[in-house]
This record gives sequence, structure tokens and C-alpha cells, in this order.
Amino acid sequence: MTEPARDTARRDQDVHFNSVGEGPPRYRARTDKPVQYLTVVDKASGAVLCYVWAGDEDDAAAWVPRDDAGGRALADGGHWHARLRSAKERGLLPSQALAELLASPESNRGRVLPDSLTTAPNSDAVRTLAASTESHPPMATPPQGNPYAPAPPPAHPGQPYAHPGHQGHPGYQAHPAHPQPPTPACRFCGGSPAVPVTFRAHRGLLVVMTFRKLDGPMCGTCGVAVYRALTTETLWQGWWSPFSLFLFTPFTLLRNLVVSRKVKKLQAPAPGQHGRQVDPGVPVHRRPLAYVGLVPVLWLLFMIVSGLTRNS
Repeated sequence: MTEPARDTARRDQDVHFNSVGEGPPRYRARTDKPVQYLTVVDKASGAVLCYVWAGDEDDAAAWVPRDDAGGRALADGGHWHARLRSAKERGLLPSQALAELLASPESNRGRVLPDSLTTAPNSDAVRTLAASTESHPPMATPPQGNPYAPAPPPAHPGQPYAHPGHQGHPGYQAHPAHPQPPTPACRFCGGSPAVPVTFRAHRGLLVVMTFRKLDGPMCGTCGVAVYRALTTETLWQGWWSPFSLFLFTPFTLLRNLVVSRKVKKLQAPAPGQHGRQVDPGVPVHRRPLAYVGLVPVLWLLFMIVSGLTRNS
């Protein structure tokens, strides 16, 4: 049986694709500007599943699953992704989308922690927080003395310490062991040493003023990154109202400078004992936005000199 001849003429024709548009509107998935984020925990176990962040300056918002939460975080993430997408389609700002999540904080598996709204220097800081793990306690220093002496029995929490030669002695009373306080770990990278600090940012616009803060234990690297980000934000956004110019902005800058000394004194965490750290970037004096604050200062000096010149 002979096969019919195939028409191969269409193989030489050009293929045309019709554009169907850019798809549904979405928030940007990354920003270098400061953001705010919420913490979502598992309803059953209370473990952190993911973080939902948003920043109005770059019209950005997204959810970030916690690395150690496994598939349960990924399964629950579809709920928060759909709600962010719906908010964007309705024309809401990213901060308004977060407000909606706080107003209706439940999903199938998780829920938003109340009062968990926190500020971060950028979206990468939230991703670093999601990838961090709890730091391991430091190894105990080996005892000094005779290296050939038999090792003492391991100590147990709450077990009283007693020297073998003192046991059975009249009037002997064992002293209870003193538990060591936990070492604070950086909230971003999990590294140690870390110190509890609070950095603040202020924004003034005529009669509208906003105050933000980012607190918690921070290591030297992440603490310097937060200090530089919030201080730079204050330097270029904090002068544009009367109270901000003469009161709130100078106070915020001075307080951040004092607090930054605490983190700058810390030694860097040992390699292998911390997760991804927040990039501190360049110092504040090398950031162009930091010099925007000179505009109102120069204007004020100009007005003073002009007034003195007229009176003379």
C-alpha cells in the first residue's frame, strides 16, 4: 500500500507568535530599600514557616519560606502569594497588603504572629533571616592540669558538684550547679557574639512624621549594616518638617551613633558558626543620599545670613 505524499510546504513558512501581554500585575520581588515584614508560624507546632515582607518605595512585596521549615512552609506559601497578588491587582500599596494580612492572619496551616511587624534594611536581610539557623553553643574549654589524669564524670544539669574527697565528711553540703545564661545569637545570621541593640529611622514630611525601629540581638557585621541603612534613610528623609529638623532627626542620628559603638566593639563570628550575613555596604559618609540633609541646613544658614545682612 502506497503512503500518500505529505505536504512539506508549511515547514518552510515562518512561525508567528502573538503577544498576550505582560501577565497579571505583580509586586517586585526584591528591593534595596528598607522593608517591613511579618512572621508566619505553624498553627500546630508554633514553628516559623515563612516571612512576608513589603516596601512601598520600590512597590515590592513577597513571601520567603524558612529554610528549616521544609515542605510545610512551601505548601503554605501559596496562600500568602495569592493574597499579595490579589492586593496588587486591586491597586493596594505593599504596606496596605501587609495591613490586610494582619487584619485576616489565618491560612490553612499557618497564622501571622500578632505584633510581629518588624523593619529590615532591605529584602535580602529577610532572606538572610529565613536562611539562618540557631547557633550552636560554644565548646567548653578543656581543663588545665595533668593531661594523664582520668577525666571527671560528665556534669548533668542540676546535679550538685561534689569533690570525691569531701563526700561523707561531717557537715558536708553539696553546692548546686549554676546554669550558664544562654549566649545571644544574631537575629539575621545566627552568629555569636551578638548584643541586643535598637536602631531607629525617622521620616518627616511637612506635618506627617513616621518613626521606625529595628531591634534585637545583632552581630558586628549585621549590626553595622542596619546602622548604616537606617541612618542613611534618616539623613535624606528626616529633615522635611519643622519638628523633624530641630528635634527628632538630630536625636535619631545621635542615638544611632551611640548604639553603633556596641556592635562595632564585637568580634566577628567564627567561620562556620553563622549563616548568611547582611551586607553592610559602604560607610554612611560615602553614600550620596546621606548628603541630602545638607540642603535644609544650608538653607537655614542662608536665611540667617540674609537676615543679619539686612539688619546691618
